[in-house]
Amino acid sequence: MLRIREYMVMITVVLLVMMCPLTAMAGQAAAAPSVEQALTSVQWVERGEELYIYGRNLKAATDAFSRAIVVDGQNAAAYAWRGQMKQVVKDYEGALADFNQALAISPDSGLALAMRSAAYAVQGNHAAARADRDSALALTPQVDPRIYNYAAVASEIMGHHDVALTLYDKALALDAGYAPAYNNRGLLYKKMGRTEEALKSYDRAIALHPDFAAALFNRGNLYLLTGRPSAAAADYSLVLAMYREYPEARMVRGLAYALDENWRSAEADLLAAVTLAPQEGSPRFYLAQLYERQGDQDKALAQYRLADERIGTIDEAPIKQKISLRLSGDWSAMRDWVL
Repeated sequence: MLRIREYMVMITVVLLVMMCPLTAMAGQAAAAPSVEQALTSVQWVERGEELYIYGRNLKAATDAFSRAIVVDGQNAAAYAWRGQMKQVVKDYEGALADFNQALAISPDSGLALAMRSAAYAVQGNHAAARADRDSALALTPQVDPRIYNYAAVASEIMGHHDVALTLYDKALALDAGYAPAYNNRGLLYKKMGRTEEALKSYDRAIALHPDFAAALFNRGNLYLLTGRPSAAAADYSLVLAMYREYPEARMVRGLAYALDENWRSAEADLLAAVTLAPQEGSPRFYLAQLYERQGDQDKALAQYRLADERIGTIDEAPIKQKISLRLSGDWSAMRDWVL
């Protein structure tokens, strides 16, 4: 059985995305029924939040928040949530504009302050992030778990892990059914090396919302890293049952199958990932690894070359090193997988 290494899982959901949004799913929207025309601004926000948090459709969520603004241009929460959508897709200027508009309408919006705090943290402006976080937490009475959740995200991004953990716990003390905080806390526990606690947090999020795709994906990653590839493949399969054209899930399920030495299924998933994300280098690298493991150096070398053409999409130094060695003809060093 092959052993997987921590630096393999490059696809863990990014902190700002951890509330839910599997952004590869952004185009998977169903047509909105005509009855939606009668929704109030508050109902549009509720609809958008549900779509965003549980990973169904980022574009539809953004549209819902925009519709909320059309219905009521003074709905601060709609601007805050739309800002969060823009933050996820790295439209930082647009995100801050929406957060600022939310706070212009409602200066004491703890949600907008907490979300803007996380946005500032992701952009490296830690002084502004701390100021917004502290302002959000100073509001009383504090009854919204989402404020603690986003303040925790900001704290985690800034490296304040103990503070973040306390804030996630406070969110859950306010609402034990708030699944996003369990998912986010699971990611933090994993980062802190507390894998069993991470697993319990993911389990709780999924128990609350069995279709919580981000939590299933994150739990699959944890299973993969802790040597439970069959359990990982099962979680990735649940995600793929909801979102068939999700390349990262295809890739990591292929890795899980490979770790179980189910070569045919592994190759099928990795080839699917290559087809779904032809511009990405990682699926081709792992396909090359699969062929190398099977002793087919010609196929492996062809995929290493294609991965090398996309090297800018690969973040991990050991992967780049192995590709360089193979392209130079060195098949003796780094004989194990970068897994």
